[in-house]
Amino acid sequence: MGHFPSAALNSLNLTKELLMLNTVVLIVAMAFSYAAVADDNVPITPGTCVDRSVTSSPALIEEGRRIFKGETFNGNGRTCETCHRENYNFTIDKEFISRLPNDDPLFVAENNPALQDIENSEMLREFGLITLNIDGFDKPAVLRGVPHILGLSQTTALGVSELIRGESRPVHETGWSADGAPDDGSLRCFPVGSVVQHLTNSMNRVNGVDFRLPTQHELDALLAYQLSLGRRSTPVVSSFTFLEPAAQRGKTLFFGDIPVRDPDLDQRTNNCAECHVEAGASNSTNFLARNRIINSNLSPNAPVCRGLELNSRMDIPGDGGFGKISYQPDDIIACRTGNVQPQFSGDQLQQSRGFFNTPSLHEAADTGPFFHNNSAETLEDSIRFYSSEPFNVADGANGRAFVFGPNDVNDLSAFLRAINALENERSAIDSIDKALAASGNQIDVELLQLALADSKDGIEVLSTGPMGTLFPKAVQLFQDASLSLSSAIASSDSVAANQAKTKLAAVRSNILTDNNIPPPLPDVIVTSVSYANGIFTSTVKNQGAVATSTGVVIGVAYSVDGAQHTWGAVNGPLAAGASVTIGSDGGAYTIPNGTHTITAYADDVNRFAESNETNNQLSQSITVGASLPDVIVTSVSYANGIFTSTVKNQGTVATPTGVVIGVAYSVDGVQHTWGAVNGPLAAGASVTIGSDGGAYTIPNGTHTITAYADDVNRFAESNETNNQLSQSITVGASLPDVIVTSVSYANGIFTSTVKNQGTVATPTGVVIGVAYSVDGAQHTWGAVNGPLAAGASVTIGSDGGPYTVPNGTHTITAYADDVNRFAESNETNNQLSHSITVP
Repeated sequence: MGHFPSAALNSLNLTKELLMLNTVVLIVAMAFSYAAVADDNVPITPGTCVDRSVTSSPALIEEGRRIFKGETFNGNGRTCETCHRENYNFTIDKEFISRLPNDDPLFVAENNPALQDIENSEMLREFGLITLNIDGFDKPAVLRGVPHILGLSQTTALGVSELIRGESRPVHETGWSADGAPDDGSLRCFPVGSVVQHLTNSMNRVNGVDFRLPTQHELDALLAYQLSLGRRSTPVVSSFTFLEPAAQRGKTLFFGDIPVRDPDLDQRTNNCAECHVEAGASNSTNFLARNRIINSNLSPNAPVCRGLELNSRMDIPGDGGFGKISYQPDDIIACRTGNVQPQFSGDQLQQSRGFFNTPSLHEAADTGPFFHNNSAETLEDSIRFYSSEPFNVADGANGRAFVFGPNDVNDLSAFLRAINALENERSAIDSIDKALAASGNQIDVELLQLALADSKDGIEVLSTGPMGTLFPKAVQLFQDASLSLSSAIASSDSVAANQAKTKLAAVRSNILTDNNIPPPLPDVIVTSVSYANGIFTSTVKNQGAVATSTGVVIGVAYSVDGAQHTWGAVNGPLAAGASVTIGSDGGAYTIPNGTHTITAYADDVNRFAESNETNNQLSQSITVGASLPDVIVTSVSYANGIFTSTVKNQGTVATPTGVVIGVAYSVDGVQHTWGAVNGPLAAGASVTIGSDGGAYTIPNGTHTITAYADDVNRFAESNETNNQLSQSITVGASLPDVIVTSVSYANGIFTSTVKNQGTVATPTGVVIGVAYSVDGAQHTWGAVNGPLAAGASVTIGSDGGPYTVPNGTHTITAYADDVNRFAESNETNNQLSHSITVP
């Protein structure tokens, strides 16, 4: 990710003016928020990427996730996720790298002789450092760690137009050192540099040969996805009161007054919050100034020292951050004193060295090692640096090194670990909510796995510091939540998932005092929105802890392409966990022909307070008045290395003649092969597609396989959001597979039919249980004795006793194998829901 001199990239036709960007963009992030244009589906040409406003939607975010995780851009097999792992806080480190198989795309330099110089394998494996040509491919590369990309909405800023060659347009700051994006230097263009730097098939880096550049639509989707990651607001942590004395002392230090070495400078207030406003990435409370480039005074040469330790002849230059474009011989040895003096071009007027942004600290404790070069192994090491002599004599510091007392480092660490654990709790609950809101009555197991990873991170950050376990009750809650999540993942059990959420919701009150705990509130979200013949319809769910206010309506505003046209409302209250359908009480509105984005905003004029005021809208792309195909995957299977899928065109016209219908096959989110058939595929017709990209042997165990139809978006569809189907499979074992084929309710009694569609009977002596829920809350159960033969069905009633469903419309759900008594070949298909109305 760096500047690309025209001498090195003639094929990209980039000029030196475009490369020497006086902009404020950081090396790590790859995102900003917000809308795709329908005809932007061809790769961009070199030098043409510019920033633009994009309208975010759930569909665009999900597409961005698919691109981020699976798109190789015709390169060497790497994707964005190769370095920014979703299940590892969107980063990698030495520990994680050591667990990867040797054929992982990260190690392409070791497995492809043509790419042996794309990474320094020793430094990658030993310190987690990747190779970056931040100053151009005609100059030596530097080594940097991989920062996470969580909370990007809180670390980017608009404005900064005065730094973009005098042109008046916004550019979004990304983080690290303003040397990561080509073209206009914007965050939106960052993936262009990433493809050229990391995904190339050869060191020649020829566009169209060694890689393809992203399309405008792909850039929009990547922006929307990455700005959706992590927290969307910055808590006012200066007002928090912590139950653990060490964390409270650390907070007081962070926002208070820490002595510094220079007695003259000690006359003013000095603290961590000067650069980390509310422990975030801002050095100003003004949004437009957040995360501006400052000299954070890091010792820039730890990678050089490390290189010399491994190989005295290793030619690794010093890394002065932004603007370092030439090198002195002494740079290679100056690391011994931490006193490198990089040179700058005449038009770069910033400070002379160590030019790096301020990172956010809310995610710091579980995303180490630290600094741009991974030079601080532990959180405490990174804090201790600011009392060191290299910091004290650095440009911009000049005597401002902190004078820490004997316990100050540990206290500051306790504070940072506490706020990190609070973010783990928030993120885990968010993932559970999204998993339970998944469509098709299927729990999204991948999201539960992310919630589990956050819960384990919470345990780790509170248990591994120098002071022993902090907030032991919170740690126990994280542990309990982890056990419930493991059960929910194994059995797709929403009851266990909700149990985990309950445990996590109690973490906050075991870290902060009661005056920091907000009262329980409702939280309304839109779970579906549709349009037909002028009428909008939406489903609104209250996923909060209490009902909405009595006598206050739940309103929804309906917009088309960002402009509101009508509304709907129902009278409150809406009970916690309940859902309601809302129409178009404001009258019909006819959407013009074409492709549009419709959006429903719940609680449209903020009639009542909610626990989360940022999740009230849902958008959906629709095509009106146009006849288009619409391909979906109706089945996906795997056997002996071969994937097979059935693709149906449920649109109104055939797919284009001469354009193939392609399917990408992924295992646990990583693409491994593909299949295709020639078009056209007639409206209403289906076709079977195999593994033309070759066989792939899935390791033994339980995995999620996914088929993506129209995998590289070869043709327009009436619905671009329904192209994938996932299936959980177990490889290497013959197992039963119980499903619910019917569920009903009458006079307090629930009844269901359970079928074993697996290849063997359920275990002898083990009951087949069913849990019955109403609107997501379990109320009774039923069971029969096993075994249940392969292919057989059984009727199960309400052995747990009757339950009278209140009057009104409700969703009843039956969960087969409710507490995961036996292993199945598919653990994700155990539930069936049905809407009933009780008079």
